[in-house]
Formats: sequence, structure tokens, C-alpha cells
Amino acid sequence: MTELILSKTKVTPLIKLKLGEKLIIDGDSRPEDVALFYAPIIKWFVDLNEEVKKGKVTPPLAITFNLEYLNSSSVIFISKILKQINDIKAQNIAFDVEWLHKEYDEDILDLGEEFNYIYDDLNMNIKSV
Repeated sequence: MTELILSKTKVTPLIKLKLGEKLIIDGDSRPEDVALFYAPIIKWFVDLNEEVKKGKVTPPLAITFNLEYLNSSSVIFISKILKQINDIKAQNIAFDVEWLHKEYDEDILDLGEEFNYIYDDLNMNIKSV
């Protein structure tokens, strides 16, 4: 699989999707066109899921979400990413998911807990930083 790396901006998170390394989504997510920004990211995870099904990707896999702010549209796309990860984990594939939040940021904490409840195979490690 090819890697996908997008630099962090004032309105978009750092995206580092490279197999063999910890996957990272880090920063604010409030792009003007959320669907356009997240389309290649969602496709990368859909492709990853397909490669796992074919046995072409070997675990362990790991991702860190360190999101400081998400607009409501971004929440939908982060949920789509987590759905793909949940589907991968449901195939008995080791995939560590870390959800970081600032100690005082109850909104991001609550969002992580809600995602962890919705996608019950995630077993996210939710940590305060």
C-alpha cells in the first residue's frame, strides 16, 4: 500500500498513514470542504481493510488520534475511519487505537468514549495528555 502523508495546517490535521509505522491523525479538523479533504483518507482505510482481508497486510497496526478540535462534519468522517478500523479488528487483527485528549478537554474525551461505545471492537486506549 502506498503511504498518505498530509501536512498539518491551521484547519486540517497532520495525516500520516504509512504501514510499518504508527498511523497518526493530529491537530484541528475544520476544513472548508470536509468531504474533499477526507476522501483520500477514507479510501486509504477502505483499501487497508481490503488488503487485510486478502492477507496482504500483517499486524500489528497502531493509530493515534490527537485531535484538538473537530467541527461536526469532521466527526462524521472520523467515525467512518473508526468504522473501517473496527471492521479490521473484527477480523482478529491486532490494531491498537489510541485516543488522546487534553486533560481539560471533556468534549474530545466524551467523543472518544462515544466512538469506543459505538465501535465495540475498538477497545480504544483513551489517554489524557
